[in-house]
Amino acid sequence: MFFINRFVLSALKKYLINWQLAAPNVIRFSAIGAVSTVGFSTAMTSVFCAVLLFSWLSSGTILSHFEYCLMSPIGKTLIIFFVFLSIGCGYGSVSWSERLDSLWSWRKIFYVLILLPIFADELWKKRFIISFLGFSVLGLLVSYLSWSGLIGIKIENTPGVVLQNWASQGMIFSIAILISYFLAFSENEKYKKYFLFLGILFLLNIIFITPGRSGYIALLMVFLTIGVSKFSLRKLPYIFIIMCLISIVAFFASSTMKDKIILGWTQAQQFSQDKSPPLNSITFRLTAYENTLEIIKRNSILGYGTGSFETVYAEHVQSKYQDWRNLGTSDPHNQYLFILTENGVIGFIIFFSFLLSPWFIRIKKDQYFFIGIGVLATWMVSSLFSSHFRTFPEGHLVGLFLGAMFSTRYFRPANEGTM
Repeated sequence: MFFINRFVLSALKKYLINWQLAAPNVIRFSAIGAVSTVGFSTAMTSVFCAVLLFSWLSSGTILSHFEYCLMSPIGKTLIIFFVFLSIGCGYGSVSWSERLDSLWSWRKIFYVLILLPIFADELWKKRFIISFLGFSVLGLLVSYLSWSGLIGIKIENTPGVVLQNWASQGMIFSIAILISYFLAFSENEKYKKYFLFLGILFLLNIIFITPGRSGYIALLMVFLTIGVSKFSLRKLPYIFIIMCLISIVAFFASSTMKDKIILGWTQAQQFSQDKSPPLNSITFRLTAYENTLEIIKRNSILGYGTGSFETVYAEHVQSKYQDWRNLGTSDPHNQYLFILTENGVIGFIIFFSFLLSPWFIRIKKDQYFFIGIGVLATWMVSSLFSSHFRTFPEGHLVGLFLGAMFSTRYFRPANEGTM
C-alpha cells in the first residue's frame, strides 16, 4: 500500500508540474478564442473565458501573477480598483445579490490581470491580433453579403449588421482597421497592399453600412491613434484638422452616417425643448445623465456602494416624473457617472488612474502598444455614452486587448510555458 500511495503521489506531482507548464498556453489560446468569437457568439466567448479562468485558477501561479501585476502601473491601479469595488460591497442599502452582481459585471477587465504576465512574447501578441483580424474579416464578408441581400442574416432588422449589434460591429471593425494599418507597415512588403485593402473595406463598411454612432467614435479614435503613432503628439493639432476634414467628407458622402447623426441631434433637441420628451436613445441618455448627476451631488466622496445604482436611481425618479422618465434603469449609459454613483470620487480617481497607467509602463512603443492605446482611447471616449467596460462584447474586447497588448517583461512567472 505504501508503494501504491507513493506511486500515486509521484504521478500526481508529475501531472501538476506538467499542467503548470501547459496552463499558460491554454490561457493564451483561450484568450485568443474569446476575443475572436466575441462578435459572433456570447456562448462561445463564455466557454473560452471559463476555460481561461479555470486554467489560471488551477495553474499554481496566481501569486506570481499578482506579484507581476503589482510591479506594473496597469496591474497595480486595477488591483486597487477591484479592492475598492469590494470595499464598496460593504456599505449601501441594497441586497448582497445586487452588490455581487455589480462586482461580477466588472469581471471583463479582470482579464487584464490574468493576461498581463503571459503575453509579453511578440509571437503571442501577433497570434492574438491575426486571429482577431481573421474573424473580423469573416464578419465583414457576412456583413457585405447581408447588406447586398444575398443572405438573410441581419440584427435588429438592419441589413449589414451581423455582429451582436451595430455598436459592437462598428467598434470591432474599427479595431480591425487599426490592426490592418500596423500589419501593412510591419509585415513583408508583398502583403502591404492586402492589409491596406482590408482596412479600406472595413472603413467603407463603417461609413456606409454599419449605422452605429459608437463605430463613428471608434473610427475617429483609430485615426487619431494612427496619426499620433506616425507623427507624435506634437502634431496633434494638424491631426485634428485632418480628422475634421475626413469626418465632413464622410458625413456628406454617406446617407447612413448623415441620417444617424442628424437623428441624434433631433432627439437631443426634443429633450431640451419638450417638457415631456418622447422616449428614444438620446432622450433616455440625457434624462439619465441629468438625474444621475443630481444623485451624485448628494453623496459624492464614497458613493452609494457597489450594486446600488439601480435602486438609488429608481428612488430618485419615481416621484419626480409622471411619464416614462420615472422608470428605473440599471445603467446611466455613461461609465464614469456609474462609477461616481456607486463608488464616488475616490473610485473614479482610481479607475481613471488605471486608464492613464499604460503611458507609464516600461514597454516598447511598438505596433502592439499603439493598438492597445487605440483600443483604450476608443473605450474611454465611447464610455461617455455607454458603460463599455461592463457590457458583454465591449467589456471582453477591452479587457482581453489591454491585457495582451500591454504585457511586458517585468519578470517571467515561474514555470511559464511557451510555444
